[in-house]
Amino acid sequence: MIAQFLREATVICIAGALLGLVFGGVLAYLIATFAGWQVAWAPLPILLSAGFCAVVGLGFGVYPARQAAQLDPIAALRHD
Repeated sequence: MIAQFLREATVICIAGALLGLVFGGVLAYLIATFAGWQVAWAPLPILLSAGFCAVVGLGFGVYPARQAAQLDPIAALRHD
């Protein structure tokens, strides 16, 4: 059961990383275009930011996943 919660956390953190990279790239390009600067893309910072997002997302996903996996589904649905 914990694998399901970890898969969900992985999908959410990957989606967040991709959205952040796209938003950051577009914003950087727009700022550089209006300021008259050149844009230089380096793969290492992009990979580091995606990796950091994955580590944080999975790190904060493990504890709730362990807690949820230990609950009885019927009892968990009875409480808010």
